[in-house]
Amino acid sequence: MRLIDVVICFVLVVFLVISLTIDIFSAISPLGRNGVPGVRLETTIGLWWPPKFFRDYVLWWCDGYDPAFCYNPPWMRFLAFLSPFLYAPFYITALYCIIRRKNWIRVPILMWAYGLLITLTLIMFEEWVGENRAKNYPIVFLANFPYWSFPFLIFWRFGPDNPFPVGAKPKRGVQSEQTSIKKKE
Repeated sequence: MRLIDVVICFVLVVFLVISLTIDIFSAISPLGRNGVPGVRLETTIGLWWPPKFFRDYVLWWCDGYDPAFCYNPPWMRFLAFLSPFLYAPFYITALYCIIRRKNWIRVPILMWAYGLLITLTLIMFEEWVGENRAKNYPIVFLANFPYWSFPFLIFWRFGPDNPFPVGAKPKRGVQSEQTSIKKKE
């Protein structure tokens, strides 16, 4: 497995954990109304998921840096809802395809990367000039930069028509579909 694929897999695992903890927390938390954040201690105290450590971290983050995240406007809550229910299964599928060298992941992962880039650009614009803008934009920008920049790595890695060429040596005896077909012929 190429180093870049190891890095991509690591980041996808991190994104998977975030989608099943922090993003699901935002998805099931109330919407903000009339200037009052929806994600706050008194509105989330009875939630059983995510674990308290993640809830405390989100509340600390919102209070100190990122009020837009805790305000939880409808559009942001919708995006957070997509993460555990659409993106998490995609992350698992993408991990499988990268590890098993499945070329058919190319178009879906490029589409996902484009969507992530657009979404993060909109979120960062909201954080910069929105009604509930970040208290410390440089810190919020740096925290979100990996999400915003990761699509460029995906574009570079999966842009070629054949991201897992047949002639390349697969990882420890794992064969790609093309290698298996070629051996049968």
